[in-house]
Amino acid sequence: IILNPYPRLTDDSLDDENGYVDLVFSEGIFSASDSSSAVNSEDFHLEFYANNGNATNAQFINVSDTSQGPLTGGESTILIGLVTDLLADGSEEIAISPASSSSIYDPAGNPMPVTMISARVTLPDRLPPMIIAPTSNLSSDNTYVIFTLTEGVYGSDDRTIPVEPSDFVVELIQNGGNATSAEVNYITNSRQFPVVGGEDTLRCYLAIQGTPSGHERLYIRAANNNSVFDGAGNGLRISYPTDTLQLFDQLVPTVDSVSIAHGSPISSSIASPINITFSEPIQS
Repeated sequence: IILNPYPRLTDDSLDDENGYVDLVFSEGIFSASDSSSAVNSEDFHLEFYANNGNATNAQFINVSDTSQGPLTGGESTILIGLVTDLLADGSEEIAISPASSSSIYDPAGNPMPVTMISARVTLPDRLPPMIIAPTSNLSSDNTYVIFTLTEGVYGSDDRTIPVEPSDFVVELIQNGGNATSAEVNYITNSRQFPVVGGEDTLRCYLAIQGTPSGHERLYIRAANNNSVFDGAGNGLRISYPTDTLQLFDQLVPTVDSVSIAHGSPISSSIASPINITFSEPIQS
């Protein structure tokens, strides 16, 4: 009694980098009933489930043996190269089946039915976290910048530590202002509690060198591409900083010059006014 007169797909898995799908069959397979040719990517159908994820489609690009070499026919385990149109965020799934009832055969010429569908495989999260720039806000006393990210972040790719000040860089644009530099001094969550890891809103307190005069601007970015990570170990890119924020003027005006010399007698004559020049416009 022949219980399974056709080849079966017995196992499937996806590598960590979404590079290929590992397919295991019950016996060696071919693309022709006379065992004259090896299978290729066109012999398989890929069903993609976006599940509201970031990637919207995927396709096979090549087929190889377990050593990533060319197929010769009769392999029972193959690797199918896979590429997505956008980086997957861990929501997406795929399922694989024969392209038709005459696509895949065993050595005896029995075709694999199109109803032989793999289990759904979830694509690993490969989408880096991003700072949502429009959420960036600077406090009116220039003490902190608060911003939101697309997902919770950590200070290591294994999620063992929270972010810390050295994981970020403050880029100060002086614009002729009085402040000369700035850095992140310490970080809290949105409720001003210490970070423990996994926060998606950060309040970065600033240490500013020099009193801001209101001309300066700044933005915050990751220190490098491997300093801030999401839960899947994807690094926050330095190309996704906060918005560029204008510092508030905290520099008091000073007297630059007086029209009479120091210690000179002052005349009460209206014809002899005293001219005082300040460092900036003033008002009462």
